[in-house]
Amino acid sequence: MSVVAVDVGTGSVRCAVVRGTDGCILARAVENTHTHTYEYAGEKHLVQSTDNIWHCICQATKRAMQASSRGVRSQEVVGVAFDATCSLAVVDKGGSPVSVLPSNLSSGWNVVLWMDHRASAEAKEINETQHAVLDYVGGSISPEMQIPKILWLKRHAYDTCYAKAGHFFDLPDYLTFRATQSAERSLCSLVCKCTYLEGEPEDIQGRVRGWQPDFLRLVGLGDLIGDSDTGTTAYERIGTRANPPGSRVGAGLTEAAALELGLLPGTPVAAGSIDAHAGVLGVLGAQRGEDLRLDERLALIMGTSSCHMALSRKPLHVSGVWGPYGSVVLGGWWLNEGGQSASGALVDHVIIAHCCSHVLVITSSTHLFLLCPSLGVDRGLSSVWHLSRELHMLPFFHGNRAPLADASLRGVVSGLHLASADPCDDLVELYVCTLVALALETRHIAEAMEQAGHRLRSIHACGVLSRALAFVQAHADAMQLPVFLPKDDAVLTGTAVLAATAAGCHASLPAAMAAMNASAGVVAPQASVQSFFDRKFAVYKHMYADFKAYRALMQAE
Repeated sequence: MSVVAVDVGTGSVRCAVVRGTDGCILARAVENTHTHTYEYAGEKHLVQSTDNIWHCICQATKRAMQASSRGVRSQEVVGVAFDATCSLAVVDKGGSPVSVLPSNLSSGWNVVLWMDHRASAEAKEINETQHAVLDYVGGSISPEMQIPKILWLKRHAYDTCYAKAGHFFDLPDYLTFRATQSAERSLCSLVCKCTYLEGEPEDIQGRVRGWQPDFLRLVGLGDLIGDSDTGTTAYERIGTRANPPGSRVGAGLTEAAALELGLLPGTPVAAGSIDAHAGVLGVLGAQRGEDLRLDERLALIMGTSSCHMALSRKPLHVSGVWGPYGSVVLGGWWLNEGGQSASGALVDHVIIAHCCSHVLVITSSTHLFLLCPSLGVDRGLSSVWHLSRELHMLPFFHGNRAPLADASLRGVVSGLHLASADPCDDLVELYVCTLVALALETRHIAEAMEQAGHRLRSIHACGVLSRALAFVQAHADAMQLPVFLPKDDAVLTGTAVLAATAAGCHASLPAAMAAMNASAGVVAPQASVQSFFDRKFAVYKHMYADFKAYRALMQAE
């Protein structure tokens, strides 16, 4: 028995054919998606197209099915699951794209990319309400979430978008809709990105699970509750049903979707998942010799951005860290989600922006790190991290998602000097400084989690940056915790876990995780650099305090 797992990232679609019993990835394929960037009112907006994304999914699925050593037949596929970024997809009642551009020049661009911060002002206004719902997003809603984005569309694109919208989907839920024609949403997307509450009344301040109508009215979206003028029923445009992880959506693949994907009609489709949350399912279930509890493991999903996931049996409120979210990954477990809006994106930016990037012909940051040890030896340093002894960074180049929860923050670099004899040495120093800074930001997030009651004893990393051992080692050293690495792609594995559970290959999600997760090894922390990272962390905090002081001075009238 095989399942198809589809991961829609920021710039590509990845599809894998996975054995449903043990999680072995039999074949995979990748297709690149398109992102359109445009300027509006002096801001950069980032949009995508659901038609383009779906086309890439279909192409990648067919290629993956053909790529296995013996070829996987459609009748052997017993389940399908999708994960995707938390981007906002807008369609009309018939499922056709509705443009998210302020003008109606092109209806094809109907997705607001997750990292589009156009709704920063709306998020700020929502946070000023101090509504109780905000206690379940770390006390502060992010412009990357869907309610601020929907409010932005209502204000800035009412006629061209908001009034025409039949459904506002988190992207994973759009994909299950496209596959099944069922508008049922996932608990993962609604709770984590849309302010839907899940849990017993005593765990959610006496409120009833579901949408909170007083909140929607307060922020100016009361018409989403139901609008007789537009003929919409209660919550129709944002979701009337939320499916838990591992459950089925609708009646499975429609005939049209099955034909496009090269699969059979009726094949079960699992409730969708945000990409990082799928990574949790693919990385936390592997058995370890120490038999650590799930609530002592930090899942770190590292890509363009990074997500820091910690589970608990009871809701823990961590200031500036999203959640607590009830049952969005596993039933009966609460999730706190920290994150960095730009991690891999920042590493790429630092490299590409430097004058030496073209000289080194860098195709991956791993190549750059090969230059670090020799430079450290030349300077008589005991560790490559000491290349950043005099060079410090606040990595908030795209704001701070957690634990400061301030999208307006900016990056800072302290300790620059005129180019040395070899300018490439400067790039090496800046690269090392960036790795250290991102690891310190992770430490900052973990510190906030532990102060709220989490007890973290290990890190379980996945995502593209987990294959860059320098990046992983920086996190192990900054946190002084072991970092476990998965045997294979954890996000695709986690999505396959959802598909296999929905298909009935396993009795439960925990059973599927135990059967389909596997570890490839561990990166141990170096005790010799603990003092160095402690001092760097102190500098990091001082830099943030100084930055706030600078901003206050310049904002004074």
